[in-house]
Formats: sequence, C-alpha cells, structure tokens
Amino acid sequence: QSYHSLRLIDGPMNADINDAQKYIVEIANQSDALWSSKSIKDQTLGVFLGCRLFDLHGRLLSEGHRTEIPLIIAPKDTVYMPVEVPNDWLKHKDAIVHIEMVQEGVRWWGSPLVLPIEKIGRDMACG
Repeated sequence: QSYHSLRLIDGPMNADINDAQKYIVEIANQSDALWSSKSIKDQTLGVFLGCRLFDLHGRLLSEGHRTEIPLIIAPKDTVYMPVEVPNDWLKHKDAIVHIEMVQEGVRWWGSPLVLPIEKIGRDMACG
C-alpha cells in the first residue's frame, strides 16, 4: 500500500507564510491503493508528506509540519507537493533532513529524500 517514489523538483525557496524553506517534491504512487490525508474514520490514518531532522548518529531531533494531500493520489498517479523545512533547523550544521511520506498513527514509509543541512544553507546562499 505504501510503494512510492519521491523526487526533488525545486528548492529551497522562501516559504510564503512560515519561517521555512520550501521544496517541491514529485510523489509517484506506485501502489494499488488510493492515498488521502482525510481518513474515512478519523485523522489517524491519513497520508501526508513530512520532514524530520536527524543528527549524524541517526537520532531524531525534530519533526516538521506535514503537508496534506489536496484531494487524493490515485494508484499509479504522480503529483507535485510542497514541503517546508523550518529555518531554525539550519543551526544544526551537521544534521540531515529526511523528506518522506507518513501515515499518521501508523509509520513513516521510508525511502526518504535526504538533504544535508549544510547543502540547504549553500543552496540558499546561491539562490
């Protein structure tokens, strides 16, 4: 149900509202399941795009906001969604950001896009 691929399309760019850097991610649903952020029963089973901050030893430092799927992602469909990396994470020079899919109350799906904080800072300086 969670077979997918992620690809970084654009970013970093200043987020419109939040104090964050926005990335655009291509999400390909390679499963036979329909994905939505709205569960039929409650919010605990919704699927989102999110990000987490890890130190170099793999310890979780923080979780960012999740981006809701606007409507659905149908089986075999590809969509483009934003995800925001908080600017205050940039102070963790040796840390890494994982951008990945998460099903609330179940698990993070794995196969994240991995962005070193150091690279985010360099990309911002060049932009």
